[in-house]
Amino acid sequence: MPGIGSGSSTIQTDSPTISPQDEWDIRYSEYDCTAYLNSENIYGTTSTWDLNGAGPYESAGPLDAVGETCSSDLWEPVLNSESTDSRTTLEDEGPQGVLFRFDDPDGPLGVPDSDTIGHAYYEFEKTESGIHNLYPSYVHNWCPGGVCGDINFSINVPYIGFSITGRIDTWEKRSPLSI
Repeated sequence: MPGIGSGSSTIQTDSPTISPQDEWDIRYSEYDCTAYLNSENIYGTTSTWDLNGAGPYESAGPLDAVGETCSSDLWEPVLNSESTDSRTTLEDEGPQGVLFRFDDPDGPLGVPDSDTIGHAYYEFEKTESGIHNLYPSYVHNWCPGGVCGDINFSINVPYIGFSITGRIDTWEKRSPLSI
């Protein structure tokens, strides 16, 4: 069944600097989300990503985040509808969406492709007729120079939110959907 909505965009987040030590390069990494009508007003969303890069420089950072968020007056997340790969876990779900965490590998040298590819599936119920937005995104983070801070993620609209304590660099890819 073909997707009824898909899209992608790339943004650089507000990191103080982008260190040359990030081996999972934003230019080569991919993120996309597609939605499918499963039944009546229930839509399944599938986020997929593939991290790619060129150098073995990154220090292991906290887990990456994948979020699919929505306006709670237009959509209702279908709790416990998630499905993920073995490196991705459900962290939080609520009235404004869902948050997953992905355990990205430390560097591209010798890392099998299967460890850099992930997916997460979730369902949303459309509660109002018309075209409405879902806001999927992927946030990658790393510890420049081996000095690591902490990053906390939250379910926000339009995209997942995050706060950083200490030294962490990030990039974010978005895949907004209008359904």
